[in-house]
Amino acid sequence: MGKFGLLLDESGDFLKDSLGKEVPSVVGGVLFSVDKLDEKQIGEIFVGLCNKHEIDPGKFHSTELRKEVFSSFSIDLLETLKGRGAELIMFENLERMSIVDGATTYLNILSEGLIQLFQTLAAENETLEIEITAALRMAPIEEGSKYLRQIEPAEYKTRLQEKLTIGLARKNLSHASKDWRWRITLGSARRDNPLKAADAICHTYFRKDRKFTGDQQDTLQELFSPYFLYSVFEHETAVSIKRHLSDGMAGLALFEWAVSDRYTTYEKRNEVYESEFLELILKRLAKLPSYALKAQLLIFSTYIQNLNHVDRNFKHAQETLLKVTNVLIPRMKSGKIHASQFFLETYLSLFTTATHQGYMNLADQQVNRIKEELENSGQSWENVNFIIDFMIREAIHDLNQYDYDQVLHNMDKLEGFLGEVLSILPLAGDINYFEKEMRSELKGKILGTKLQASFMAARKDRDFYLKAREDSNQAIKEFTDSHDQRRQFQYRAQIECDSGNFKESYFWLSRSFSLGGEAPFETLLASIETEPKADFMFGIMHYVRLMAQAALSKDSSYGDPMFRALIKRGIDKHEFLLSDESFHPKQIINWKIGTYLACSKSFNAAKPYYQKAIMICNSDKNRLTIRSIGLGIAFEYASLLLTGGAKEEKEAKSAVRNAENMYRNWMNEQMPQAMRGYFEAWSAELANIDKLVNEEKSKLLFNLSQKIPY
Repeated sequence: MGKFGLLLDESGDFLKDSLGKEVPSVVGGVLFSVDKLDEKQIGEIFVGLCNKHEIDPGKFHSTELRKEVFSSFSIDLLETLKGRGAELIMFENLERMSIVDGATTYLNILSEGLIQLFQTLAAENETLEIEITAALRMAPIEEGSKYLRQIEPAEYKTRLQEKLTIGLARKNLSHASKDWRWRITLGSARRDNPLKAADAICHTYFRKDRKFTGDQQDTLQELFSPYFLYSVFEHETAVSIKRHLSDGMAGLALFEWAVSDRYTTYEKRNEVYESEFLELILKRLAKLPSYALKAQLLIFSTYIQNLNHVDRNFKHAQETLLKVTNVLIPRMKSGKIHASQFFLETYLSLFTTATHQGYMNLADQQVNRIKEELENSGQSWENVNFIIDFMIREAIHDLNQYDYDQVLHNMDKLEGFLGEVLSILPLAGDINYFEKEMRSELKGKILGTKLQASFMAARKDRDFYLKAREDSNQAIKEFTDSHDQRRQFQYRAQIECDSGNFKESYFWLSRSFSLGGEAPFETLLASIETEPKADFMFGIMHYVRLMAQAALSKDSSYGDPMFRALIKRGIDKHEFLLSDESFHPKQIINWKIGTYLACSKSFNAAKPYYQKAIMICNSDKNRLTIRSIGLGIAFEYASLLLTGGAKEEKEAKSAVRNAENMYRNWMNEQMPQAMRGYFEAWSAELANIDKLVNEEKSKLLFNLSQKIPY
């Protein structure tokens, strides 16, 4: 793995670039291998050279020095850094692009430049880890204002991460989410000596033709390696869309339209302005022959998939897909642009996103759209794979409603159909390719869906665990992709965890991260920490579920040492867990940590975890499945508090009331009939809870919490 540090600042005015009155603005600084240099050493080099040239390092700013002093100092600095193995990095805004404001353009240039730098470094390093320290910059208080404010670090990081994500998707670099790791911190080029060095480097390049003699310019040309000079342009402009259209790349133009920053503030923007771009794209699509239309829409869909794969953020994916389904597709249909397969795939993508987040109504809307489109498109053998995928996703939708019987019935039926189709292929004709038994990922998906229904149903009937294991064994055989295999291994880990086989559960969880079942807990956590956000979160979810279940079962060989390893690695303070985001499975992670602590009678420590888990579940009233999980969390918390004796009596009573209120409010919601039927059965059990002693209450509430099998 290549490990690098990168110090960045800027020179110029991105807002004025489009006027063409100045040389183009730049973002740049110094790149260094952590094996050769660190920020502290660069700061010391800077201070030492300031003293040598009789410059006050505390008041240093490149623009405020006389050019004779600055030119001599900067060449000395650049030569020293290069001599220590550092590289001088520069991202130029040669096309003088600008959109919305200078801050946005700056972030676009920075993200585009970083991606190109990552690609350069990746040529010699299979995996990368880069610590980026960038100077904070100012932005107008509001659009058009001459007054400035400091961009907040959280806003800065969020916006830059969004730009990087879209940029990686544009370049088909979805693997970067795993192979390239970066962390961004912010500092001040007025206060921090390492960033003052970056400021000097930027200003040197920006003013190389004005502040340096001819001989000095020759020296600079040698110091700035062309290998690390990048010319970039920001994409989200009318120019970019028109460029793609002029190149015949309507699919790329459509992608730029779909991810435009203007859509994130859609209500505040001129809708006619955005509609103008869409009209241009639709006119071009309408003129394409069917094969070219299919190719361009495939390009668009691929880029959207790349974006979703890199981002792994279902909320962002949903926003983009809603724009496509609610704006683009209706316009295509009204314009007689026939693309049934594209419509179906887009509806299915949004359906998938909705089920991942537990949005029942949005999911039902896509089911209706898909069925209508299938009916309109007629019977076609080419739709068979799509229909199977759709039925599997419908089963996930049923799982979200706790309709396990329906899932098992439909998946048994689908498995039988697919099995018959696969079995007759060798007999259908003299075709050598079909002579051997065929592997089928579709079959693997069917079995994976069945086993989820089985281990959820096993909370009521333990015989289902055996069926879940059988389906798990078969599903694992069908997959070759490592990501699919990891998912199946983790499903198996959950089956074994739920059934109390903790050693087996740990084996499968470890295997999902390419480790043996005897790997120490810290080793497993260290491996999980290297994963991209989504894989990290689900890995930790399975880890803490096993830890919590072991604690509930009073198995000290897993619960206690797993928790100690978790704390030692600092996972409980990981930035993903401490963020304000409310996404699955963050609520499960907080829940299970709370479970462990409550089982250890550390109720004060457990309380904030339970509270955060419930808050996440209730953060969006439309996410019915996630909200239902909150019920299980509230019931379990009340149950365990009731075991705390007189010391926890007051808190326990409050928790019981809260759980009952949550249940009553929940039953007043509009929800699918299957889901309502599942929860209505709780009412009779809760009817006489006030007549029970604490031990009986605790048992009742715990049994109800176990009906939420997550």
